[in-house]
Amino acid sequence: MKKTVLLFLFCGMIVSLSAQKPSLNKAYNSFYEKDFVKAKEQIDLCIADEKLSSKAQTWLYKANIYFYLANDEYSKKQENDNYALLYPATPEEAFDAFIKAESINKNVESFEMFSPAEGKSKLYSLLLLYGVDQLLKNDYENAARILQKSVTSYEMKTPPDYPLQGELYYYYAYNLEMLQRNTEAITYYQKA
Repeated sequence: MKKTVLLFLFCGMIVSLSAQKPSLNKAYNSFYEKDFVKAKEQIDLCIADEKLSSKAQTWLYKANIYFYLANDEYSKKQENDNYALLYPATPEEAFDAFIKAESINKNVESFEMFSPAEGKSKLYSLLLLYGVDQLLKNDYENAARILQKSVTSYEMKTPPDYPLQGELYYYYAYNLEMLQRNTEAITYYQKA
């Protein structure tokens, strides 16, 4: 009886330890199954791992997982105004992860995932939403950083997939004005 109990405890401990081990395959599988929250948890473990965090593939997975998680969250928010975003910073983190992946290996790619250049150019609308959220909170410094990334993303592809009618430039200009960066603000008001 004692041996059986010890065997169960040992098996339970092994299962528990293996569940916490960083694995790119687990992160990718969760991404592929569209379980983006689980994929985020798994890729975060990989990013925290010294060996895995030096690989372009890890950052590409993070970028795509965060991109799709952000898209999923903002879709829920669009359907229900009362939905509280669980991971509001994911658009910016995805953008930064695409840059990191590209800095490690310009040619990094993975099946059914965006390449860094493609992913960065598709993030502008999510970055705009996140930036405007920060602007509405009067967090002008963070809003400026996020909206600048949105402008960069928007201008990467001409014409953009979904052209905006000047809203992005207007919000960015207004934010710059609130920071008393008036010369820059005028430039973006003119673009709007």
